[in-house]
Amino acid sequence: MGKTAAMILGSCLVMQIPALVLHKNSGVSELPSEQSQAEAIPLFVEAHAKELMNAGVTTAETEIAPEAVTDTSDTPPASPEQVARYIHKKTRELLPVPFRGRSRQIAQGLIETANKNQMDPLFLMAVIKQESRFNPEARGAHGEIGLMQLKPSTALAFASLQGLDSEKAYAQVSADLADPVKNIQMGAAYLSKLRASFKRRSSLYISAYNMGAKRVRDHVAEGVQPRIYSSRVLAQYVALSGNMRSDLNVARLDSRLQIQLMSRTLDL
Repeated sequence: MGKTAAMILGSCLVMQIPALVLHKNSGVSELPSEQSQAEAIPLFVEAHAKELMNAGVTTAETEIAPEAVTDTSDTPPASPEQVARYIHKKTRELLPVPFRGRSRQIAQGLIETANKNQMDPLFLMAVIKQESRFNPEARGAHGEIGLMQLKPSTALAFASLQGLDSEKAYAQVSADLADPVKNIQMGAAYLSKLRASFKRRSSLYISAYNMGAKRVRDHVAEGVQPRIYSSRVLAQYVALSGNMRSDLNVARLDSRLQIQLMSRTLDL
């Protein structure tokens, strides 16, 4: 990845996401208190961001817009609360109108799933944006379903369906994939398996999510590095980071302006 793109990922995507607290009675997940955030910060997010930075993809290959690749070395890292708030906001913005009532549940499910699989949640958002444009009802030409465009046959490998015959198991997985949160969970499980299989070489496991592990290995054996799909996902990843950075900078500017206004009012 180009130097300036790496600077974005280093300053904005190297961040920590707080674990979410699930209240059993209400079924509503909430961010932990500020006091508990330090204990809840998963350090793997920084490691995953660096892993993605080492994909070996140039800015030209990822087709990153020039304005998205700027020096952000002076930008303070986002806090866990700020990142979670951005994910909630962006999820609601990207979902089709009929699903926006579930945006909080979907965003929190995405964060929890990222934590469980030790991934950067913005990376999962990037995959979803590339696969389905955040449309839970998206259907692919080859039977892919939902946000992460999984086939039921692929998802079966990660589902606990003991005691069901193959026909019933297939039907149950198909129904689960139609649920946005379960779709994210199964898609992330598949990505996690590919990530381990390709020893965390991000350009390979991202490509394998799209074209299958065997085809990626066949390409590599022939000396070909499949990068078209992984480049597009990484471009989405960088764009989401840049968008978050812009949001945070505007918020910081608003805060400074409010402080200045208050100071002037007190001087009158």
